[in-house]
Amino acid sequence: MTVPVNGLPPLLHADMRVALVPPQLERDRFHTVLDASEGDAGQLVALSGSRSMTDAESLVGSYVLALMDELPEQVELMDDSWLEGREVVDETRGSLGHIVEVLRGPANDAWVIQGPEGEVIIPVVDHLLVDVPDEGPILVSARPEDMVRG
Repeated sequence: MTVPVNGLPPLLHADMRVALVPPQLERDRFHTVLDASEGDAGQLVALSGSRSMTDAESLVGSYVLALMDELPEQVELMDDSWLEGREVVDETRGSLGHIVEVLRGPANDAWVIQGPEGEVIIPVVDHLLVDVPDEGPILVSARPEDMVRG
């Protein structure tokens, strides 16, 4: 069973190449995900090289790392710590303020932004995101009906 960290959704899928850390002398560091399915508390994952309950028990406490190329596009938008404090600028209104919270939703996330006009909440959907650079302001194009005022 794997449990996502930092509020991320389950991201593992079959044929994904992953690394287990910290490394142990008695097992391979790199594995292939053979199967991944949703469980009640996380993902049920079968890894290459893990054939018995003893093998599986030796993985407890390990972190599973994946290559960015294997993850969904814009996975960085799922990382609250990367987003909190970032400035959000609208194409027509200018600065909306800074992200103070990321709300997780079943269909999409939403950013709570504190700025000159108070609190504003905007959904994180492709048609509103213009540019999400690694650093600096995030550029959006949000109409008034796209935003909820706090």
